[in-house]
Amino acid sequence: MGTEYALKALLNALNNERHPRVRQVIAEALGNFKGNGNVANVLMSILEDASESYYARSKAAQSLGKLGILDYGKSLIKALDYPSHNYVITQGALQGGLSELGTDEAIDTLVKYTELGKPTLVRMVATQSLGKFVGVRRVYDRIRELLRDPYYRVRYAAVAAVESSLDPRFLDILDDLASRDLDGRIRRYARDVARKIREQMQRGVLSMQD
Repeated sequence: MGTEYALKALLNALNNERHPRVRQVIAEALGNFKGNGNVANVLMSILEDASESYYARSKAAQSLGKLGILDYGKSLIKALDYPSHNYVITQGALQGGLSELGTDEAIDTLVKYTELGKPTLVRMVATQSLGKFVGVRRVYDRIRELLRDPYYRVRYAAVAAVESSLDPRFLDILDDLASRDLDGRIRRYARDVARKIREQMQRGVLSMQD
C-alpha cells in the first residue's frame, strides 16, 4: 500500500514476529518505501544482524537498494562478504541492492563479480543484473564476453541480461549461439531472445544502434 499506516503495521510486525520466513517477507515489503531513511536504518539492522536468517538478510539487502538512497552503497558492498548458505546475502546485495542503485561504483562491482573465480551462483546473479546497464560501454562489452563463458549457467544468465534489454546490438552473437552453442537450452533461449528483438524492431520500437 505504501502508506504511513502500512509502514507502521510492518514495523510493528517486525518487532513482534520472530518467524524467519515472516521476517523475510517484511524485509522485502519495506523496499517499497523509496527514499525513507528510517526504513533504511531498520533494513540495515536486519542486514548486519548475524542472528537473522540468511534469507531475511538477503531481502534486507535487496530492499535497501530499492530505497534508492545512495549513501548505503558502501554497506551493500560490505555485505557481499557476509557468509551465507548458497551466497544468498551476496546475491541479494548484488541483484536487488547494487543493481537498483546503479551508481558507477555499483556497476563496477557487478562487473567484478562476473569474473571467473567467483562462485557460479554469484556470477549468474551479477551477470543477469548487468542487463539494466547495457547502455554503458564496459557493460555491453562484458556481456558479450559472458555470452561465451565456459559455464552454461553464466551463459544462460547473459542471454537473460540481453532479454531484459532487447538490445539489437547483440543479434549477431545471439544468432551464433542459436546455431553453434554446445548446449541445446542455450541454443533455444538465444533463438527466442533474437526473435523477440526482431519482433520489437519490426514494430518500430527499437532500431539498430552503432
